[in-house]
Amino acid sequence: MKRLTCWLVAGVLGLGVVGALASSAWAEEAKEKGKAEKEKKVTLEQVPAAVKATILKEAGENKVEEIEVETEEGREVYEAEWEVNGREVEVKVASDGTLVERETEVTLEQVPSAVKATILKEAGENKIEEIEEVVAGSKKSYEAEWKADGKETEVQVAADGKLLGKKVEEEGDDEDEKEEGEQKVTLDQVPAAVKATILKEAGENTVEEIEAETEDGREVYEAEWKVGGKEVEIKVASDGTLLKKEVESDEKEDDD
Repeated sequence: MKRLTCWLVAGVLGLGVVGALASSAWAEEAKEKGKAEKEKKVTLEQVPAAVKATILKEAGENKVEEIEVETEEGREVYEAEWEVNGREVEVKVASDGTLVERETEVTLEQVPSAVKATILKEAGENKIEEIEEVVAGSKKSYEAEWKADGKETEVQVAADGKLLGKKVEEEGDDEDEKEEGEQKVTLDQVPAAVKATILKEAGENTVEEIEAETEDGREVYEAEWKVGGKEVEIKVASDGTLLKKEVESDEKEDDD
């Protein structure tokens, strides 16, 4: 399922329920320019032995069609795809072989009744184009996609039917979309540990913008400034940990 760039997270910033249920899939709802620097296609023989073992175990007798490796929040992960009875399955595996996430294309009739009711309520009269079951650890959720008024719309629903989030994509305006609950803050409004990290990374450069948002159930802060005419953006956890750093180039590559 195509990832959109902006999620309207159901609930306020830092909502505990969202944190408990949202899957790591939402971490990929970053801006297009925030894609991993070293994302590339690889073969099964090129991945670490532990990763290969996990992929083969998950795929079973099905043919692995594609594998990509990328850096996500400072760690290397592998995404593998195949089909089962004509339906797409995708897994995300950490470099040590840990299964991070599994996405399976399903039908509306295959989801729990509470999930079906929420999806139908949100979709209204719009035709549902795709539904995926997302399993991350012990957490399970469902993502459904359709178009409404020409806009790509996707919702994430917990296994109990609770709406976790909703995102809407304006065609040709991906980078301008913002998450619900995402808000601009000042340097003095962020936690002390976050402020210290931002100031350390920015050095003598003026911090132009800071935004707070909930990502995978945790509060993160994104700060931007310019160095030599190039835009720099960092992502910092609430405890001050530097999660990602991106430096704009002609090809808008990351600098993790």
